[in-house]
Amino acid sequence: YHLYAVEFGITIARASERLKAAAATKAQADHLDLREGTPLLRIERTAFALDGRPVEWRVSLCDTARAHYLSDLR
Repeated sequence: YHLYAVEFGITIARASERLKAAAATKAQADHLDLREGTPLLRIERTAFALDGRPVEWRVSLCDTARAHYLSDLR
């Protein structure tokens, strides 16, 4: 989140993620070089500024046969 701070003066205070299983749509499968319906891990993240405003929303789709998701909480 260095870019947010340097370019926009926004400090990220926290982020919230939601994970769930999803089947790849045709468009997603084509983009990821997978078969349609392949199980994916869908990660939806919302990041919040110090004042509580949501400033980032992103969705990641992961093929867990090729990679895994690691969350290191401290």
